[in-house]
Amino acid sequence: MRLADYAPHIRNDAIDCLAVSRAATFGGAIEALMADMRSGVYAAWKGEHYPLATLRFYDHGGRIFVNLQRGADPMSVLLFRNESGDFGGPCLNQIAELDLFALEAVAQAMGSVVPKPAT
Repeated sequence: MRLADYAPHIRNDAIDCLAVSRAATFGGAIEALMADMRSGVYAAWKGEHYPLATLRFYDHGGRIFVNLQRGADPMSVLLFRNESGDFGGPCLNQIAELDLFALEAVAQAMGSVVPKPAT
């Protein structure tokens, strides 16, 4: 489930063109990111920049942050909560992080969403 009001000061305008900005669940967010990467939308968004783009899983997925930042744009942050996730408590967090360049490589290996015309 996406949490939309956890930090009202964070604006995600810089990623409005990406489908992930409209995802209601983390599963939907991954599917949207992969589709945007496979269709070229993500490449167009990042342009010549190497974006700061990570997935952070806190406490076995209890909270999942999607961070996206391109160039001088402000950091966009999407937060999802797994209702059956494990929370480590107030003093101990377990964090796993994945850079989105790894996900982009998987999307490229899967190929374009739209097949190339037959020759």
